[in-house]
Amino acid sequence: MNQPELTSPNEKIAKWIFEQLEQAGLPGLIAVIIDETCTSTCIYTKSDSSSLKSIVTSNNAYRL
Repeated sequence: MNQPELTSPNEKIAKWIFEQLEQAGLPGLIAVIIDETCTSTCIYTKSDSSSLKSIVTSNNAYRL
């Protein structure tokens, strides 16, 4: 699956954090979520986008 190009600074930060946690071997990691504002969220995951709802509500997604 091709990942779309990351454009915003928060997308790049979320990807970097995800990769660092993944490299450290954090068990169960599926996503990094950055709450930008009360209505805007940045999510980085390697999962397919059809499972985003379960990712957002998962206890294994680290919210920043």
